[in-house]
Amino acid sequence: MSKRILRPTVSQSDIDVPLKGQVTRDHSALVIGVDAIKIGANVRTDLGDLEELTSSVIEHGIVQAISVARTPHGLELVTGHRRLEAAKRAGLTEVPVRVVNADENQIAVLRLVENIQREDLSGPDEILAVAKLSTIFPDQVQLAKAIGKSKSYVSRCLKAAQIVRSSKVATSQLSKSALFEIADSTDPTNALALLSGETKPTVCAKYETALS
Repeated sequence: MSKRILRPTVSQSDIDVPLKGQVTRDHSALVIGVDAIKIGANVRTDLGDLEELTSSVIEHGIVQAISVARTPHGLELVTGHRRLEAAKRAGLTEVPVRVVNADENQIAVLRLVENIQREDLSGPDEILAVAKLSTIFPDQVQLAKAIGKSKSYVSRCLKAAQIVRSSKVATSQLSKSALFEIADSTDPTNALALLSGETKPTVCAKYETALS
């Protein structure tokens, strides 16, 4: 995995909102009000069932600090969206945070890497997230290095992204490996037609649009 992602800092001068002292579990983290954290773009389209996590937060609090970054719009969530939402549901008004120095592109990489490592993303979400990141890296090699994956993985994600964009409903429940298999097949539009129940000409038209 790339070592160029900037390390977290917790300097009071880095942010414009009041922070409080150290928290119990993570002694490098500081405490901030939940309402001060803005939710930006996230690679997840569904946070999943938060009931168990919320129960854990009620009993144990936030064990691992949430990562935030300073932006022109205030403190923006980097990683820990599920933990933040669970904290709100648990009635917490403050959470432990670690402030990272990162620009918009680095924030996008950090979000994707965390979700991939935790295996928190659905197949379509992961594939589309990689495809989105491809627009901010000069080539597939650099993107693969940034997210700690192989160039082959990135290439397959880009091909599979065309499948997902062509028929989001039909592919929404498919695993990443299944989407890779469809993308690698000699006639991916035929597989899409069978999945979606649409005619092949209709699927072909959508596929061509996704390519453009």
